[in-house]
Amino acid sequence: MTINPKYMDSIEWEGLQDQYVIKEEVKAQLLQNTVNSRIELRRDENYLIEGNITGTIHQGEKELSIEHGQAGERIEPFIIEGSNCSQLEQFRIEQCYIGNITYTYELQNSGNYARKYDATLNTFYIKRFFQSKDNVEWLTEWYLNGPRGPFWFPRTTERKYTETFERNRADYSTQSGKFLGDTSEGFSRDYLLVQLLDYSCIIHKVPKSFGPTWSENIGIEYRVELGQIPSIETREAIAEIVSFVFGRQLFNIGHSLFDKHGNPLEQVSISPWADDAARYSKRHESSPIIAQDYTAMSLIEDCLKSLIPRYLELRDEFALNDVIQRYWLAGRLPIGTNIPMLHNGIEILANSWFRSKRTKTSGVYLPKNEFDRLLAEDFETVAKKLEALPHGARILNRMKGSFQTGANEKIELFLQELGLEIGDLERKSIRERNKMIHGSPSRTDVDIDNSILLANTYKTFFHRVILKIMSYQGLYIDYSVLGWPQKHIDEVAGTPCPL
Repeated sequence: MTINPKYMDSIEWEGLQDQYVIKEEVKAQLLQNTVNSRIELRRDENYLIEGNITGTIHQGEKELSIEHGQAGERIEPFIIEGSNCSQLEQFRIEQCYIGNITYTYELQNSGNYARKYDATLNTFYIKRFFQSKDNVEWLTEWYLNGPRGPFWFPRTTERKYTETFERNRADYSTQSGKFLGDTSEGFSRDYLLVQLLDYSCIIHKVPKSFGPTWSENIGIEYRVELGQIPSIETREAIAEIVSFVFGRQLFNIGHSLFDKHGNPLEQVSISPWADDAARYSKRHESSPIIAQDYTAMSLIEDCLKSLIPRYLELRDEFALNDVIQRYWLAGRLPIGTNIPMLHNGIEILANSWFRSKRTKTSGVYLPKNEFDRLLAEDFETVAKKLEALPHGARILNRMKGSFQTGANEKIELFLQELGLEIGDLERKSIRERNKMIHGSPSRTDVDIDNSILLANTYKTFFHRVILKIMSYQGLYIDYSVLGWPQKHIDEVAGTPCPL
């Protein structure tokens, strides 16, 4: 990978741009009987971490003890530590497993044979840190699969690069030479600023020279001078809602810590969650809110400023991280079959709502204690009549549970309490969930077109529910209508259609 010298790569990207070579003070329990160990780590075409480890086994020692395990058994990973550059750079590699391993023999001057090994090293976490006593002043999280549209980032960054060269000889009064090298200055519209109550964050594009070419890459930057660096849980939650607004799932591949001068103190590299990130990075985003025109530049910062605090407030109460995870999983499924996965996200949200203090009904027709009180004597009579029947106990239990709403009725009740009206097409897309689970979809062109329409409708319905629960009062994009018009959140999706 070629890095543009006009950028300072340590602040523009995650650290593992080319590869790490670790060959000093390599330590691991597995390698205690080896010498001259050398580790190489890099990223493959999907940006997953891959590596290999080589070295020599001590004379008389056994081969590396590799655990293969039994079916269903979890093999415990190990940790490798090492350093480079006179211990100025130190490394910690976690979740390590040895894969394929080969041995060769090399004749030494002593006449003995040295046994060398070359093994695949599997890991997904590397920490590189530097000897420094300076405080952490900023942190940047790095992501693949950023937005491709040109209107997401309204603010401008200036970059200056200057190179000079001097040559002076000691004990010689005349200057031997001073030359001005390359100088450049550039501007790019590449970031947005989200100003929150206690802190702010900067979301910025990564220059094209860094990261895989198949992805638009971004960083989310937090600085002490902008308030604070939030916890890792908060940063993960912010990435979740930013992904949702972008309409693209951001794949985290690490983070970097810096001192006040921009010197890296720690660089963590991880493998992205998706092992096929390259394929998903080629898709265009489908934001629930932001249309890709010049209005986006005036809306995106205010939108995130409003939604991020609300998402952080409600995330745990309503399991919003699990709900949105279903949304991204649905995006990996074929059209039509994605509806049940989207519906599962809505079910999780509805169940969380009915467990909260915000509900008026708890998702039932009648509270259980009141239901039992009203019908206790009747159930005693019914029990006597059913006791001789083969399935009498089951029938009775079903009758005793009739105070509860059915699955579809629970969704209806949830939407009523949420105050979200839905239209005919949205209802039809919800019913399609049952068809996909319990029936076998047809393959005619008409059926395929209908499945596409209903999948787009359910996606839009999903957007509306998530936005409504976060008290959003603006416009959304209706993907069920040709041209993708924007509508107010309280206006139903689609156009009137026959049932």
